[in-house]
Amino acid sequence: MSKSRNEVINNILSNILVNHTEEELQITTYNKGQLIVNESDPMHIMYFVISGKLKVYKEYENGKTMLLGFEDGFNILGDVEYYSKRDTTCTVEVIKEVELIKVDFNIINERYSDSKQFNDYIIKQLSEKLIDSQLNTRINLVYKLETRLASYFYSLYDEETKTTIEIDSLADISNNLGCSYRHLVRSIKSLIELKVIRKEKHIITILDFKKLKELSRGNVYENTSNKEEN
Repeated sequence: MSKSRNEVINNILSNILVNHTEEELQITTYNKGQLIVNESDPMHIMYFVISGKLKVYKEYENGKTMLLGFEDGFNILGDVEYYSKRDTTCTVEVIKEVELIKVDFNIINERYSDSKQFNDYIIKQLSEKLIDSQLNTRINLVYKLETRLASYFYSLYDEETKTTIEIDSLADISNNLGCSYRHLVRSIKSLIELKVIRKEKHIITILDFKKLKELSRGNVYENTSNKEEN
């Protein structure tokens, strides 16, 4: 079950940023389409996501992209880069308005480098990310395209606000899902024939959310292993 905004903030203060006060925490908002992290950029900030949804993907020199997953609710960005001292290796884009707390690496060094509680918490998160990463690398091999496509639409769909999704070009989606353009078109046609969706140019309308959820097999692109305890 997802936590409320205040519960997430309390968790951050009680279990992670224990040497901060609530007044010190500056909450920043990112809107849909904004990039929080851009691949290959130097990283000097750790981001503690309070709410919203993120799309994580990898960009290649040939212009293609590969979807790594969607993250919903509480998350930490910059932990890998902080401990490995490397530049970012993926791009993180906002899908649904995000609120987060930013802490400079210098502040983390000053206040938390010797904090067992902080380091234990972050290392646990890193371990879970490693497991999720191993699962993500097998998605294209394990799941058929219909399941991946249903999961993609499921992740972009906001049941509380609207039943329509504005999609990128089909070429971009085929890149993200690791399939051919022709295969993608066939799978979209299949979902239309099943009366799960309706497509009008760049707009996808969800007609049967329950069926979409079933086809997505619980959504293979959203990692939930670290959500239950946060």
